[in-house]
This record gives sequence, C-alpha cells and structure tokens, in this order.
Amino acid sequence: MDVLACLESKTSTPETPAVVAKCQDIQLALNAEQALGPLKWTELWENKVTGNRKRLILACGIMVFQQMSGINALVYYIPYLLENSVRLAANMALLISGLVGVVFVVFSAYAFFFIDRWGRRKPFIITSLVQSLSMTLVAILLSLNNTNASKASVVFFFLYMAAFGACYLGVPWSYAPELLPLRNRARGCAIASAVNWTCNFAIVEFVPSAITNISWRTYIIFAVLNFTWAPLLYLFYPETARLTMEEIDNLFVKDPIQLHTQTTHASDDSENQDGKVAIELEERA
Repeated sequence: MDVLACLESKTSTPETPAVVAKCQDIQLALNAEQALGPLKWTELWENKVTGNRKRLILACGIMVFQQMSGINALVYYIPYLLENSVRLAANMALLISGLVGVVFVVFSAYAFFFIDRWGRRKPFIITSLVQSLSMTLVAILLSLNNTNASKASVVFFFLYMAAFGACYLGVPWSYAPELLPLRNRARGCAIASAVNWTCNFAIVEFVPSAITNISWRTYIIFAVLNFTWAPLLYLFYPETARLTMEEIDNLFVKDPIQLHTQTTHASDDSENQDGKVAIELEERA
C-alpha cells in the first residue's frame, strides 16, 4: 500500500481512495488467477476468459515484426551491403558502418524518454512506414545502376536505422510482456524470445544469398514487409501505455461476467481459507 501511495502522488497515503481502489484491483486479479489452479503449458494456447491465445500470438507477432523488418540485414552485414550493393570502397564502408551504429545508439534513447508519452501503437505504425519508405528508396536508387544514386542510398540506410532505433529496437521487449497475462508472462516471454531469435537466424541466413542473387530487389522484400506491419498493428494491437496490468487484462476479456464470477468465487475461497487458518491458530494458542 505504501508503494502504491508513492506511485499515485506525493500527497497520497495508503488510505487515499485511489490507492485503495488500485489495491483492490490487484487483489481481484490475483484471485482470478488463483481460481484457475496450477499453471500448465497448454494454458498458453487455451483461449480462456483472459484471451491467452490471442495475447501469445500478438506477443510473438511483435517479435516477428522486429526481426523481419530487416534490421539484422543491416546490423550484421552493413559493411558487406555497402561494398556489394552501394559499391563503396572497403575503408569507406567500414567508416559509414561505424557512423550508422552511432545513429542507431543515439536514436535508441527516444524510447527511454518518450515512449510513455507517445504510447506504443502509434510509434510502431509510424516507424514501420518510415522503414518501408527507406527500404523502397534504397531499392529504387540501387536499381538505377548509377554511382551517385547508389551513394545517395546511404542516406536512407541512416534513416532506417534511426527509425528502428527509436522504436523497434527496445519497445517490443517491454510491449510483449505487457500484452501477456501475469500468470503466463514468464513462459509467454520465453516463447516470444525464441520466435525472435528464430527469425533473426532466418534473416542472417537469407541476406547474403539474396544480395548475391537478386541484388537490390532484396530491399523491396523488406519494404513490403514493413509496410504490411502498419495495418496489422492498427487493426490488432492495443495501446497499453499508462494502463495497469488489470486494465490491460480487460482489453482481452471475452466474458467479463465469467471473469467476475471466477474472481468472486476465488475471493470467497480465499476469505474462507484465511478464516480457517485464523481459527486453527487460535485453537493452538
């Protein structure tokens, strides 16, 4: 209660109505989880009252979006891409690779300072479109087979890295846990992380042969994928900024009445159990 009071405001106390209400919400959520019994792996895929299946798919999906946007094509292979796609000299390719990395780090600070102000959903959508535009322009410029046009494409590599660093670099790692119910969060995050690294492996294996065989068309693939993420994010992904865990749960509840019934039964069982323990302690005394 003291912690909740500190988080509410400087003048709040454990008796403040808003603090008491939040404490009650937390207790109700815990009671609902306890009513489900022991945790099983199959529960992650069972679309029960709290919409576990949808939440797991969304958590894994945001990790797919992160990796299949093509970020590790640049992070791992930027010197190779600059030499083979843009036709830069080896030393210049290494220098630009370092500068791209600096831009990546600098723009990653955006999420730390602004993500709670701007939310998750809107930055994801905007970033996806910027990344798509960047990859499209890279593909167009490289397709011209002109030295100056190829060098101009470097600007859009920088733009892509800046956009990705500002949102997709770190936000999915906090957004995925927010989407998952507390009861299944650890296992759900483990699965989402496994999906992330599987996609990472696929991209790393795909890019060198793609650049060799289809050249600038590789960037069209990433442009299309990034553009596809925008409507998917708009249609299926909720905004979780400034919401409590209990409020996020309510976004996915299929049957509020059933959830309320489970919570009530769990609360009654908890109170009965507490009463039994108290009686036993009194008898022993």
